[in-house]
Amino acid sequence: MASAPATQQSHERRLASQAARAVGVAVAVTMLIFATVVRLAPQVQRGQLLPFFEDYEVSRVRFFGMEFYADTSAGVADLLTVTALAGVACALCAVALVLARRGATQAGTLAVAAAGAAFLAADDLLGAHESVGHNLGFLAALPVVDHPDDVITGLYGLIVVTFAWRHRRLADKTPRWPWLAGAAAGAFAVAHDLLPLHLSRAEEAAEVIAGLALLVGVAFVAARQLEVPPAPESGLTLAPGPRPCEAAGTPALRPRNVLLGHRDRASTRSHR
Repeated sequence: MASAPATQQSHERRLASQAARAVGVAVAVTMLIFATVVRLAPQVQRGQLLPFFEDYEVSRVRFFGMEFYADTSAGVADLLTVTALAGVACALCAVALVLARRGATQAGTLAVAAAGAAFLAADDLLGAHESVGHNLGFLAALPVVDHPDDVITGLYGLIVVTFAWRHRRLADKTPRWPWLAGAAAGAFAVAHDLLPLHLSRAEEAAEVIAGLALLVGVAFVAARQLEVPPAPESGLTLAPGPRPCEAAGTPALRPRNVLLGHRDRASTRSHR
């Protein structure tokens, strides 16, 4: 009876976790769908149309009689970042499948990480958080926010840091430098979005470095998780060594049935 409240609390936490995941998946899918739709919608105007962005061109599109802003900019840095994140997602997915076959508990965590990396790759490819932020101009009125998409970028960083810290044990016995380099580069990129800085080239380079460092770190984690202790060879047995008493020079005691057999033979001889 004493364990009933604990069981109920555990069940409630599990339901809350599942509900949070469902909401996160729904928001992520909605963002990607929205970014895809506004990219494919007919363009009405293109130029510096946003008051909170200086020297930044966006597209105004019309969809179902309503107008939206779409971010269609893409460069070499974006493609490199997308490639690195896609590699991270593929590597994590492959490791998760292998561990799932083995029945390892880490499979679910790595699958979630793979889905997150795939979402970030798609977001960067489609400019999802930029397009969503351009249409939420009221967010620019928040403190320490210059551009609306900065809020979304900050949320991304918070989620990634929280997840990585919670499951940091997966990176045990792997090199730390990829994670430190990725964290430093990612922190700079997020800080550049949140602060009134104008170092776009440096931000793009930091995003590429963060993606590549994450790819290297995940490769080390994948190699570590796939390590399997060698199984003992079947059909081979170790040769028995000397008994402790024999090694010490003391004669080993014979089994009782052997002694009884000697006694019986001695008594037979005496009767003869």
